[in-house]
Amino acid sequence: MNNPAISRLTWLVYLQQFTSECMPIYPFYAIMFVQRSGLSVAQVSALFAIWILVALVSEIPTGLLADRFSRRSVLVVSKLMQAAAFLTWWLYPGFTGYAVGFVLWGVGYAFNSGAFQAYVYEEMAALGAIKQFTKVFSRSQSLALVGMVVAYAGASLVGSRNYAVLLISSLVISLLSAAVAAAFPAETRRHTPSEAKKLAGLRSTLAEVASSPLLQRLVISVAIVVAIGSALEEYVPLYYQTMGAVDRFIPGLLIIGLALSAYLSWRVDKLERLGAQWRALLVVVAGAAVLVTSYAGGALAIIGLFTFMRLINVTKLLYEASLQHSVAGPSRATISSLPTFIAECLSLALVAVYGWASRFGGNVGSMRVIGGIVIGLGGVMALVWLRRSLPQPGPAAAPVVSATDEMHDKF
Repeated sequence: MNNPAISRLTWLVYLQQFTSECMPIYPFYAIMFVQRSGLSVAQVSALFAIWILVALVSEIPTGLLADRFSRRSVLVVSKLMQAAAFLTWWLYPGFTGYAVGFVLWGVGYAFNSGAFQAYVYEEMAALGAIKQFTKVFSRSQSLALVGMVVAYAGASLVGSRNYAVLLISSLVISLLSAAVAAAFPAETRRHTPSEAKKLAGLRSTLAEVASSPLLQRLVISVAIVVAIGSALEEYVPLYYQTMGAVDRFIPGLLIIGLALSAYLSWRVDKLERLGAQWRALLVVVAGAAVLVTSYAGGALAIIGLFTFMRLINVTKLLYEASLQHSVAGPSRATISSLPTFIAECLSLALVAVYGWASRFGGNVGSMRVIGGIVIGLGGVMALVWLRRSLPQPGPAAAPVVSATDEMHDKF
């Protein structure tokens, strides 16, 4: 019989991640900016840049707050900020209103990015289930993708131009996600006076990373794959549209892709022992897929980007789980925020490149440029990880694994 405390934590985490991404506005907001308010591709890129820049500035401070105070409370605030963003988009359509919404959403995203992984990892460690972290974490991300599938299916029924309905429903679900986060079990961690003093700044975080070559490689690797995925996903609907997909079919294409990602995420713990250099080569294959197929156009180009997004997602989950297994100090949320901070810098550059390239070659030209950059980044990662090993589940910093790991394995 499963440990009730582990089961309760796991299912609440699953439910919170499902509701966190079940936003009907997701498949249409880039198109909404163009069709509802007449924004250009360059203006849409500017909005994405604002979003990334705000998240970038907020990333480290919010990680410090999560380490210093309550990670559970930080997760609640994150979803409330997202709800406020959708409310702003509904009430104030136009470039300025969208920009304000992205500011709110960017801060909310920063609150969530490091706190979620840190909360789940340490609560599972306290319950003696640390070996199951990769499984629970990857499956929570799988259910987040399932939430997106449900949202996209609902959005396709509502229609691409019923933006008020899409925004209001997304707002309500954001509030529900905040309520689920508030129901998470109280945190078991307790800081000693010396630890609390260290958490007052970045010194302990930077010292831990600086003293560990493994952490340095993992932070950079996570940053690269997160940046690639987050920068490109915003352009997926527009790229599909450019390649001939009719608007009403775009949610269906996104649903198929998300469903496959959800399946792969659910099973990603089976790849946990895949070497770091082989993970990097997945990035190279992803870049090649989108670059080569862009010259074919049509359905093949759509399949290429489809493949690209799936491979990047799998690689991201693998590197993120390895990072959590490598952190030994008390600043877990801040260290988890560090690669996201770097990723936002890289995403900002990628979005800028995409917007610049679109002036000369549209979405197709931009995707070709990004594909080449991704191949280069993956190749550098493979060289950095050559003959380097990754940590196995259950680092020295974690509590001793108890028999509940064996019971929870059935979960």
